[in-house]
Amino acid sequence: MSIGSKYEQFIQNFQRDLGKVDVDLALRSLYLESRIPSGQTPKQEVYVCYKPGVDLDKKRFELSEFFPCLSTTTFKDNQLVPDCERVIKVECMTNLETIHKLSEDEDIEHVHGTATLDSY
Repeated sequence: MSIGSKYEQFIQNFQRDLGKVDVDLALRSLYLESRIPSGQTPKQEVYVCYKPGVDLDKKRFELSEFFPCLSTTTFKDNQLVPDCERVIKVECMTNLETIHKLSEDEDIEHVHGTATLDSY
């Protein structure tokens, strides 16, 4: 089995385990989490895509309660995430485990975003 096919197999298995969380976000988050001191977390800029008909104001409140966030912003008829019209953007210091837990909400279609070492 070639290196390329091993990588593809890894990505497929990882995506299956992540569920609704984007692989690129997860890999970047894990990479940063492994490089920073214990107890610290990367800054996550997460775009949470919701199913049609979901009350985004209610979800925004729930996200603010779930995450120790700096900000949450609602986007209806969104252009930030091309395959989703109803998005809440969340900026916070957190880890992949927390994002994965968040993604288990049945009203969420998928979660995209970026992780950096930036701080507030």
